[in-house]
Amino acid sequence: MEPSRNFSTYRSLKQKNEVPPLIPFVPVIKKDLTFIHLGNDTKVDGLINFEKMRDFAREIRTLRKYCEPMAFHSSYRFVSSFCFD
Repeated sequence: MEPSRNFSTYRSLKQKNEVPPLIPFVPVIKKDLTFIHLGNDTKVDGLINFEKMRDFAREIRTLRKYCEPMAFHSSYRFVSSFCFD
C-alpha cells in the first residue's frame, strides 16, 4: 500500500475491481470523509449545503456496496446452488 499521490495506486485498483465483497482500506475512507467535511461548508447563505450531503451519501453508499455479502450476486448463487444442492 503506497501512500504517495493520495493512494492513487489503491484507488485505481479499487475502480478496476469493484466486484463486492471488497475489503476497504479504512484510512482512505476516513481521509475522504474528513476532506468532504472540512473542505465544504455545512451551510451556504444560511441554507443546508446539499451537495456536501450528497458527497457524504455517495461515499457511504460505496462503502456499503463493498461490504455486501456475495450471496446477493447471481454468479455466487449459481456456484453455491451447484455445490450445495
